[in-house]
Amino acid sequence: MDKLFEKIGDHFNNPEMSDRILVVKIRRDGWEKLEAAHRVRIITKTNSQEGNDSISVTNFNKKEKMHLSTDRESIIGTSEPKCDTESARLCDDSFNSTSELRTVSSLSCDSGISDATFSETKRTVKSKKIEESSAGGEKGNNPVNEYSGNWQGFANLNGDAVVSSTSSDVLIADISYAQKIGAIGLTALDSDDGSASASAPSPSTNTETAETSEEDLTFTDTVIREQQLYVHSFWLALNSSYFRGLFFSSGMKETKVKKVEMNISESLSSMFLLLIESLYKPEVVMTESVENLLVLMRLAHVYDAESTLKACQKLLGSAELTVEICDKSLNMQEHERLPEMAEFIRRCEEFLVEEFSPLDSQWSSEDFLSLSPNGLQKVLSSNELCVSSENTVFLALMKWAEVNEVFDDQLEPLLELVRFKAMTINYLHDVVTSDHPIASTVAKFQLMFEEAVFYHAFSKERQCEEGEPIARKAHDDPVVFNWTVDIGEDIEVEKKKKIIKSPHFWVSGYEMFLELKLRTSGCQGLYLTISTRDFRHSSKGFVKLAYSLTSNFPKATRVINEADVFDREGSGWGYEEFFPLSWTEFKDQLKRTPLIITSQVSLLE
Repeated sequence: MDKLFEKIGDHFNNPEMSDRILVVKIRRDGWEKLEAAHRVRIITKTNSQEGNDSISVTNFNKKEKMHLSTDRESIIGTSEPKCDTESARLCDDSFNSTSELRTVSSLSCDSGISDATFSETKRTVKSKKIEESSAGGEKGNNPVNEYSGNWQGFANLNGDAVVSSTSSDVLIADISYAQKIGAIGLTALDSDDGSASASAPSPSTNTETAETSEEDLTFTDTVIREQQLYVHSFWLALNSSYFRGLFFSSGMKETKVKKVEMNISESLSSMFLLLIESLYKPEVVMTESVENLLVLMRLAHVYDAESTLKACQKLLGSAELTVEICDKSLNMQEHERLPEMAEFIRRCEEFLVEEFSPLDSQWSSEDFLSLSPNGLQKVLSSNELCVSSENTVFLALMKWAEVNEVFDDQLEPLLELVRFKAMTINYLHDVVTSDHPIASTVAKFQLMFEEAVFYHAFSKERQCEEGEPIARKAHDDPVVFNWTVDIGEDIEVEKKKKIIKSPHFWVSGYEMFLELKLRTSGCQGLYLTISTRDFRHSSKGFVKLAYSLTSNFPKATRVINEADVFDREGSGWGYEEFFPLSWTEFKDQLKRTPLIITSQVSLLE
């Protein structure tokens, strides 16, 4: 097979070796809607014109069409004349003839006409046209082949334009669905095959003609450029059932003509051209990005190009992933997902969970805060997400909601992923509270909060009966925070004391910072402080921490301690003689060595 591909690849787009020409008309995105609107307008005008023709023909040739009088007068509400046997026979023949024709048309759309009387009147008026058209068909003209697969053309075959508004709705729905799934290879009509007159109504007034021309011009203007591809019909048919049907078994005009037109949206044009080339040269897809491979897979699925589909699937299995790629992939619409993408989607979900683990150090990153709701849902719903406490999960979600302005009903599906019962009771009482400014916008939040508080109030036996919350992957390592202290060369300690604060950091949902207290007399102190600005109560809060404080200064004291009480204003824990140096000695040490302080903190509860 590889040798066969090597040989056939040399003949791609070779005019001398090809038997067909694909004329790819690249149109502006959204051209399908213009085409649908154009077809609907033609159908509507055809209905209107044919209705006028019915009345004109009846009045002009009343004697010849006497068998129409019964149905016609029943519609307009006049008296009902008698109908002889011959007229009744003609009515039946006309009905049967047109019914057979409708059987062909119904393959493409449902006319939706339920008024039998009105339909019979129309069919009888056009009986002569049908007979003439049938006679033409006996001479070898297949009306189906003249319409190049255009099912709107089927509905107007032989002048039968009895189509109600229901068919217009079906037409729009059909094209809308084709646009969704990416079925963009709708074959176009050749300009010299009389398609315009076949789809248009009978000769009309100058005004109607002008309007139709303007509509045609609007649709024509969507063509940006054309590109010709010289292809081999047998090779394309071998690799794609779509082209096999188009070139050989559809019974359409494309089975006979050399040039075949195809309409492609501009946004997908490069991938469509690549798809055709990949059927000759499979290696051309090797260097494509993940995003392009996904688009190419959908096109390969639409055109049933199995070789290209499998090649893309294999490449996605080993493709290098990023947060952006995975997030976009998880936001594909349901109709865009293929069974062949299932393994890739699973890889994307696992990548995001691993990328944001441990969540304690990743939730404030730009990548996390820029996740889509779908991407965030996959992260927060995973049991494999590594995090020190469920407190952090709540904190991360609230920050994401604030940045992305997601509240109320939009936030509810994500808030339901937070396992409130797994949060510490102190965090629920001191930080979350029942009136949290963001979470309380969700109608069900009050119930979630109360259930979690009641759960912690239960005895151990009752908690077991209620069912313990599902645990996530534990992250037991303490949070490490390194602070390079920038005191400045010209620092002077005013009023015998100066406090320098570190940037803030977070431990299991709690906001913290370090304080360096410099004194002109005595030693220099260092303290760990919890910020209480997110606390909702004026009463004292409670937290139990294990922490250690170290420094690169040789005489610095190593502090290892546990703290469990602080008040509303916040309290610091540390050692007032952390640096057993006078102010003069401390400044001299700073000139020789930059000061680095390391804290390790974990929640004990």
